[in-house]
Amino acid sequence: MPSFTNLHKTMLISLTLMLSLLSNSVYADVEDGMYNPPQFKDLRDNPRMGSMDCLVAAMYHESRGESKFASVMVVVVITNRVKDVRRFPNGICSVVFAKNAFSFIGDKHSDEFKDLAQYKRLYKLAEYIMENRDVILPLMGDTDHYHEVKVKPYWSKAEGFKKISRVDNHVFYSSDW
Repeated sequence: MPSFTNLHKTMLISLTLMLSLLSNSVYADVEDGMYNPPQFKDLRDNPRMGSMDCLVAAMYHESRGESKFASVMVVVVITNRVKDVRRFPNGICSVVFAKNAFSFIGDKHSDEFKDLAQYKRLYKLAEYIMENRDVILPLMGDTDHYHEVKVKPYWSKAEGFKKISRVDNHVFYSSDW
């Protein structure tokens, strides 16, 4: 179970209710031929990726195998960065592929989607989140950074970073620098 600060307990309850409502529909079978992932060893080589492709690529590589909460939080971080054009690139793909923004970018590992069923589930979840973004995304506030629990990046202790929550294997922050 994710550990949230007191500030976010109400948000967690709301998000839990929303995710439980969509749980069966998101994980239902998806028609063959739909939601086919781009297959490139390095996704930066694919100029035709749309915003949803980039969003799902980040969800897949950053939170695959974790809870829906973790996937939602990855989307929250990306969309909050898109809104903050003063500090981050404009557009989902620009945010996802920014240098050093996410660990799967430039890590020298293949970006191929090997678990097609998981990719399809995450695509459906991303669609649901974006269709309901005005309700879902504000629940987690200004979260705009995260890291795996096993690492301690220099910025996590820097002034202006506030720890918001831990969800599965990630710690999430908001920043005001």
